[in-house]
Amino acid sequence: MKARMFRYQKKAGFTLIEVAVVIALIAILAAVGMTAFQGMDEHRDAEMVMSAQATLQAIVTQGATRLDIRPSEFDDPEYRAVLVAAQHALGNDGAGTAKSAVRLSRSGSRYTLTIPSTKRGAVFTVNNNGVVELETANNFTSYRKDNASKSLVKE
Repeated sequence: MKARMFRYQKKAGFTLIEVAVVIALIAILAAVGMTAFQGMDEHRDAEMVMSAQATLQAIVTQGATRLDIRPSEFDDPEYRAVLVAAQHALGNDGAGTAKSAVRLSRSGSRYTLTIPSTKRGAVFTVNNNGVVELETANNFTSYRKDNASKSLVKE
């Protein structure tokens, strides 16, 4: 009599096939997610470089206009103050801290932007007309320097 009772009892839980199907679906979703987000850090860094170039351009132009001097006069003390303001606006004064997203240092008319977390960076030069040009971009694989626009573009 007891044998019949167990035969009709409802089973609780999942079968091995159901568990295997769920694990397979999770693996497929994880693979799709990994490929979708691959390269996002490089895109973020490229946006930082382009933003820094635009900010530096705006500050150099505004400073030269406000002081009524040519951007080629980097030895002018007032213009040097404008360039130091550019460094502060872009993150720091060149020394950087452990928590800095970017580090910007200046040598004459040349600015070096470094992104410590990914070891990427860029070098900008300010020409005699006050135009900020991208000289080099370091450790980018999907982006390159465009010689016509003198900025970073996606390949």
